[in-house]
Amino acid sequence: MATAVHFGLFNNDDELLATYSCVLFNEYLDRCKKEWLDYLGKIGTPKAALETSWRPSASRISRIEPVTAWFLARNGDEAEIRCYTHSLGDVLSAGRSESREKIRAYPTALLKSSLETQKLLIVGLFGG
Repeated sequence: MATAVHFGLFNNDDELLATYSCVLFNEYLDRCKKEWLDYLGKIGTPKAALETSWRPSASRISRIEPVTAWFLARNGDEAEIRCYTHSLGDVLSAGRSESREKIRAYPTALLKSSLETQKLLIVGLFGG
C-alpha cells in the first residue's frame, strides 16, 4: 500500500532540530526500484548499515505528506532528494483531454544530505 519515510535534522550534540515525514506509495516504489538500484550500482554501496528503527515522536510529526515522485541528484559527496506530489484527478483529466495537457507536480520538500545518507536510504527502501 504505502511506505512512511521519516527524516530528522540533528545538530552536533545529537539533538533533533526538525523532522519531515512523507509517504511513498508502493506502486511508485515498484516502478522506481530498478532505476534507483542501478543508480546505487553507479555510486557505490553504503559503508554502514541504516538504522531503520528511528522515528520522530508523535508530537514532532505535524503532518505526513503524500509524495508521488522523488528525484535523486548528487554532486561529489553532496546529495539531495526533491519531493513532489501531483493530483490523480489531474492525471485522469489529462488522459481524457485531446490536447497534450501537462500535469502539474507540486514540490513538497528539498532534502539535502551526504551521498552516504542517500545510499543508505536507497538500501533501506529496497535492500540494495
